[in-house]
Amino acid sequence: MTVNGTFRWKPNGRKQLRSRFAKATLVLELLLSFGALGGGLVLMVAPRGEIMPLPLTALAGSPFDTYFVPGLILFGVLGLGPLVAAVLTWTRHPLAPVAALAVGAALLIWVAVEVAIIGYSNEPPLQALYAVLGVVILLVAVGWLLEVDPRRLERKPRRRPTAHRTSFSSAPHSPDFVTRGPGEGAIGPTSSRPRHAHDRSDRRPS
Repeated sequence: MTVNGTFRWKPNGRKQLRSRFAKATLVLELLLSFGALGGGLVLMVAPRGEIMPLPLTALAGSPFDTYFVPGLILFGVLGLGPLVAAVLTWTRHPLAPVAALAVGAALLIWVAVEVAIIGYSNEPPLQALYAVLGVVILLVAVGWLLEVDPRRLERKPRRRPTAHRTSFSSAPHSPDFVTRGPGEGAIGPTSSRPRHAHDRSDRRPS
């Protein structure tokens, strides 16, 4: 963890601690997911506004006769989508900031398409609330992306393979030294001839 409270990514792609942006993203994603899952389920169960007081006249000019398809889209895209993003945030997945950015953008697109099709409605002001929530999620996701340590993306230079040294590299490189067979190592100057058991030339007769 850095001095200013941000996190650093480990080599395996996971950060050590959740930053303030990660915690805020997790709360916002869960809030959006639970609200969209509940709202989408209500619209699918009661597509004509039996439970949620939404008049069918609001769908005039849209390709939908009831609220079933909008509820299905709300349940799948803005309900299950943020839930998956929250799981990525909880498990510290490297793609969690990108998923949060996609959730914020998807929410703003949903509100824009809804306003373009059925118009803006202030009773209840759900469109305004979802628009504010989308902007907040988007800003938090951007801050989280800027907080990620850029050195995680740097590639380490490859080391060139070094040649293995032979067992004779420890022997002094001098013309006065010679090398014996394997396992015998180096011997002294060449002027001092090694003595062997069969060399009896220096023995004097008794």
